[in-house]
Amino acid sequence: MAIAVGVLAVATLALHLATNGRYGFFRDELYFLMCGQRLDWGYVDQPPGIALIARLATELAGMSLVGIRLPAALAATALVALTAAFAVRLGGGLFAAVLAGLTVAVAPAFATWGHLLTMNAFQPLVWLGLAWTAFSLVEDRRRSLARWASLGLLVGVGANFKYDVVFWLAGLALGVLLSRDGRRAVRWSGVGLAALVAAVLVVPNVLWQGRHGFPMLELLRNGQLHKNTPFEPVSFLVQQLVLIGPLAAPVWLLGLFSGLTRRDRPTAMLSITFLATAALMFLGKAKAYYLVPAYPTLLALGAVELEARIRRPVLRWATAVLVTVGGAVLLPIFIPVLSVDTLIRYQAALHFTPARDEQHEFNPLPQHLADEFGWPGIVDALTRASAQLTPDERRTGAIYAFNYGDASALEFLGRGRGLPTVVSGHNQYWVWGPRGSTLDPVLVIGGSVKGLSHDYREVTEVGRTPVDPHAMPYESNRPIHLCRGRKTDLVGTWPEEKHFE
Repeated sequence: MAIAVGVLAVATLALHLATNGRYGFFRDELYFLMCGQRLDWGYVDQPPGIALIARLATELAGMSLVGIRLPAALAATALVALTAAFAVRLGGGLFAAVLAGLTVAVAPAFATWGHLLTMNAFQPLVWLGLAWTAFSLVEDRRRSLARWASLGLLVGVGANFKYDVVFWLAGLALGVLLSRDGRRAVRWSGVGLAALVAAVLVVPNVLWQGRHGFPMLELLRNGQLHKNTPFEPVSFLVQQLVLIGPLAAPVWLLGLFSGLTRRDRPTAMLSITFLATAALMFLGKAKAYYLVPAYPTLLALGAVELEARIRRPVLRWATAVLVTVGGAVLLPIFIPVLSVDTLIRYQAALHFTPARDEQHEFNPLPQHLADEFGWPGIVDALTRASAQLTPDERRTGAIYAFNYGDASALEFLGRGRGLPTVVSGHNQYWVWGPRGSTLDPVLVIGGSVKGLSHDYREVTEVGRTPVDPHAMPYESNRPIHLCRGRKTDLVGTWPEEKHFE
């Protein structure tokens, strides 16, 4: 069994190592890398965990795209192995372990998260770890303070990667309280210890948010009002089938059902946890992918149940092949297996339209892949434009970017180009401020002569960002303005540059 699961895990890692360097850096990756260069206890739009991982990846891999994404690939590999191991913990044998691991390995969402260095890559491991630890506490009913401490540790680690672990934690609490076995296993001394351990890990970030006026709340509110598409209940449910793979649905649905009906194991807690978490996200109008980290638990449950129901080896492995093919068909749309032009044709042949979660103009590519294009061209365009500045102007002036993608690309990919200081009012860049620049002169990416003339006496268009048909449309063919003679006081007007979204 260990050999079979090991082969599956190695195959998962090999897939990511072979494809993770094919396109380019993802917008958010570039931002996390720059946050990693300025480590702190918190950021406007994220806890500190991903910045720390990004810093370590940069120190070890430099600017290697495959190297920087290695932590995400390893997390995807570990998730496959641990989901298979959890199936065994639930009473499964070889088939259950392999099927559970396969469903995770080929699930489009998990494959995507193994492709990109984002906090999403690590959150499923935390959620599965919490479910596993809680299940062990309920089933064994031992007064193991070490397990309660590990529960608190996982909560703290998860909260330092992504705040939505609170949904899973709330669902887990309901799962324990609403299941008979769960209520019997509760030890308030253990709950207190878990809360204490979690608090030690979470408090520094909470204090950071507090010192800065809890900007995450402002960001979430602005996102709902101005950035995200309106919540559509049907779309939320349909996307669950796409994200985990349509042919994997019978596995996790069976897991959900069997968890509620098995009397010999305290699995009801796991199914109730999933249902409660899904209900909280649905009522909270969350994005569809927020629920994805909850699925490994159900996939392990479903694999064990299928193993019990399907006795004939031929039917078992036919089921495994069917699930694998169902996920593999969608994989080229979510990770860069194909060239871009081939991917667009392949997507059209399947009549597949990527989900659109934000209010932007899109090209045919899924947004997470489109956001891997265009950055080198933007850096080249700003390098040419900044050549018009004198050495003194480069020291005091700046490049102003309206979004953190442009700012981060210029800082990370433009290192060694002699570019002026890069500033922005978007999210954490606003907190970092002008960083010693007077913003006079300033090269502004985008905007208009009329709008910029409010703050500057001289505004001249000195270039444009290139047209890239594969990048997000709003990143292509934008004017680059050179502005001189600032009219307004920078210190007094910097608060107006704030853009949390």
